[in-house]
Amino acid sequence: MALAGCGTGDATTVQPPILETVTTAATGGEDGSGATAAAAPAEPTRAAARGSGTTSPGSRTGAGGGRCHTADLSIELPGDETLPADISVTVRNTGQHTCTMTGFPGVDLRDDELTHSFRRGHTSSRKVTLSPGDSTHFTLRPVGSGGDFSPQTLVITPPDETEHKTLSWPWGAVRLEENTAYSGTVEPVGT
Repeated sequence: MALAGCGTGDATTVQPPILETVTTAATGGEDGSGATAAAAPAEPTRAAARGSGTTSPGSRTGAGGGRCHTADLSIELPGDETLPADISVTVRNTGQHTCTMTGFPGVDLRDDELTHSFRRGHTSSRKVTLSPGDSTHFTLRPVGSGGDFSPQTLVITPPDETEHKTLSWPWGAVRLEENTAYSGTVEPVGT
């Protein structure tokens, strides 16, 4: 997979480049599948800066604002050089107001022709409250490395949102097998 033009220019960095695009997608709420639309995402429009704050499960108490909206969130993949067994995806509130989210994000792996949607895991969801600058995470598990599918992007729709963010997939080809341990699952935010 070619990542030219997506990196930071530092040849020694092992953190994957991240691209964010806000685009319309299907609803990814607690009851919906969270899968994004089958059409290809729009071209990335801006590079996402990595946050320097700490990652936490997110506060579950305190006064919560409205629902967290895609435009007020940054989403980051871990900087592992090789594909981790469990991928912990960080979601940070970059807005100016406290917000809440509950449920499963929609997650798709895409190449030029194919889209693979992650199934929901079996973990129960909970409400997560994020003050400005706070972060939470969700887990993708598992997909195996070295398969026949070579995705270029990971498309993520936050819970209850209709817009998604597109991130560059940094780990090359993956092994995806439907109805097996390698079909890929997503866990809810904050778990």
